[in-house]
This record gives sequence, C-alpha cells and structure tokens, in this order.
Amino acid sequence: MTPTTAASRRVRHTSPADDDRKNAAAALQRALDRRDNGGSTGRAALQRALDRRDNGGSTGH
Repeated sequence: MTPTTAASRRVRHTSPADDDRKNAAAALQRALDRRDNGGSTGRAALQRALDRRDNGGSTGH
C-alpha cells in the first residue's frame, strides 16, 4: 500500500463533545441567519437578497 492510499483510507475520529460543539455552532449560525434574514430561510431569503442587490440596496418596503 502506498502512503497516499494509506492516507486516503485513514478515518478521522471525533469525540461526541466535538460533534455536540459542531451541532451547536451550526444551530447558532442558522439562528443568526434567520435573524439577519427577517425570520425567513431558504429560497425566499435568497430572492430578497438578490432583489436588494439588483435594486441598489432598496428593500421595496
């Protein structure tokens, strides 16, 4: 087995605490994104962001 093959087969093990921290960080980021997007997520928020860009920052409200 070549060193490259051995390296590609190596599995990175994480502790449950690492997984919990990553999940918490992801949840926090989603919450911040919802706040920044006025509570919306997904396609509607993306469309509003594109509209703001195309309208020079105007939200149309």
